This record gives sequence, structure tokens and C-alpha cells, in this order.
Amino acid sequence: MRQLAVVWALVLSSAPLWAQRGQFTPPPDHWLTLDSVVQMVGVTDAQKPEVAKHYEAINAVLKKAAEERRKMREQFMAGGGPPSPEQRQAMQSAFQKFQAELDEHYGALRGLLTPEQQAKLDALPRPRVVMMGGRRQPGQEL
Repeated sequence: MRQLAVVWALVLSSAPLWAQRGQFTPPPDHWLTLDSVVQMVGVTDAQKPEVAKHYEAINAVLKKAAEERRKMREQFMAGGGPPSPEQRQAMQSAFQKFQAELDEHYGALRGLLTPEQQAKLDALPRPRVVMMGGRRQPGQEL
């Protein structure tokens, strides 16, 4: 009887873990908060309006990429199988454009900063548009 109770306890306690397996957590649709960037980098009050414009543009790109990723995932799930090579190429091309736009705004934001502030910004996680599946090409930076 005692063994049966232990088995049931193990089964019941593992059920929530089993339910969570296989779920895909998508990349965030935002970067850091503006307040975090301002504080960690040491942005001055004079720099803040221009920094805020590029910060908002970065988050807008991340939101567009997240929405596109969601649409593509729904489309592929409705098809019942993995994307075709042509669909993968189209996805990759779309996300490369998002990343180029993101890099442009990040570079403009970085250009507004002093060398000391740039070093602090470089220490923060850089905003990225992550492809579905998280695959990297050889030599591609993280």
C-alpha cells in the first residue's frame, strides 16, 4: 500500500512538468526597458530624447518581428508539417531585413553616446531578431 502511495505521489507531482514539456517560448517582443538602458549606460537628460527615439524604433522592429513570427508559426501549424525550403528561405530573408533595420537603429543609438557610454552599452545584451528554431549559421555571432 505504501509503495502505491509513493507511485501516485510521483505521478501526480510530475504531471505539471510533463504538461510543460515541448512548449516553445518565443523570443521577447521588446529589448530592455528605456529606464534600464538610461540607468545602466548613464544617459544624460540632454541625450535622453534622441536615445528614446531609437529605443522606441528598436522595440517597434522587435514587435513587428514577433508578430511576423507568430503569423508564420500559425501558417505552418495549419499546414500540418514543417515549412518547405522555399518557405524557410522566405522566413530567413524576412528576418534578415528585420535584423538589418534593428542594427541600423542600434548603431544610431550607439552613435549618440560618449565612448564611456558606448562601452557600457556594448556590455548589455544586444537586441536580436531570432529565427524560429534558434538555428545559427556557422560563423554567425550570437
